[in-house]
Amino acid sequence: MHRLDISRATDQSMELTADHDGRLIANIVAEWALRHSQPFTLNLTGAAGGRWRVGDDGEHLEMDALDFCWVVGSRQKGNALLTTEVPF
Repeated sequence: MHRLDISRATDQSMELTADHDGRLIANIVAEWALRHSQPFTLNLTGAAGGRWRVGDDGEHLEMDALDFCWVVGSRQKGNALLTTEVPF
């Protein structure tokens, strides 16, 4: 989260890799899913993104992976399932 904070504060892009950053984001998604315990389909775009689905008939979300982290990391207000915060 601190890398993202600094990147956005200085208006510099982050260099992301699927191997490193993708694994971190997958862990954040897993924690977020445990915290809200609702069905969902999540498509995160960008180099560190991925697709996750839990259950049926859940909310469908699509957004940039860094924006997802920004919202669930409580840097920006989310709605519906995105009100579930993950401290990291």
